[in-house]
Amino acid sequence: MLLIGLAPVPVVAYLSKLLLDFRTRREETSRRVAEASTTITSDVISNIKTVRGFAMETGEIEKYRRSTAMQVRSGPLSSGQNQARSDQARPGARSDQAWPGQLSSGQV
Repeated sequence: MLLIGLAPVPVVAYLSKLLLDFRTRREETSRRVAEASTTITSDVISNIKTVRGFAMETGEIEKYRRSTAMQVRSGPLSSGQNQARSDQARPGARSDQAWPGQLSSGQV
């Protein structure tokens, strides 16, 4: 009678071992999938932040175009015009005066 009661134990132990191995493999696969999805999600969030940072890029391009167009309208400056404009920027300045910290042609 005892042998009949103990006969299913090896079969149950073997099936439990198979089930445990199957579960372990599935847990490992699940962990790898979760890790990959977390990595992808963090990359997407990082890229979204980058895109939001460049969201004003169109506005900056337009501002650059306006400033460039303004420079083109005023025309290229020759060295004489540069001196005249710099003198205009400093009221009362003479053409032989240097800016503070700037050497004039005779002070080399």
